[in-house]
Amino acid sequence: MKRIALGLLSIGLFAIAMLGVSSVVFAEEAGMAKLDVNTATVEELQAIPDMDMELAQNIVAYRNINGPFASIDDLMKVKGMDETKMELCRMHLTVGAP
Repeated sequence: MKRIALGLLSIGLFAIAMLGVSSVVFAEEAGMAKLDVNTATVEELQAIPDMDMELAQNIVAYRNINGPFASIDDLMKVKGMDETKMELCRMHLTVGAP
């Protein structure tokens, strides 16, 4: 009886976890979870997949020196940004009103 209850509990927890994951994926696909590159902190930028601390620091430093980014493509001006990273960032970042 304990095994059945444990099995049902495991299935229930798995289902809840999958609902949470699917809602995050849906939110990102719908464009609702994008981070504003003009207000993001180094820590927030590091949460983006494949974004290391050095690139996140370079983005914030560039923004502090040169002002807000006018478009996502402006990230190519940041030291350490390349085409591959740019495409990954494009899915997770947005540019708010300067």
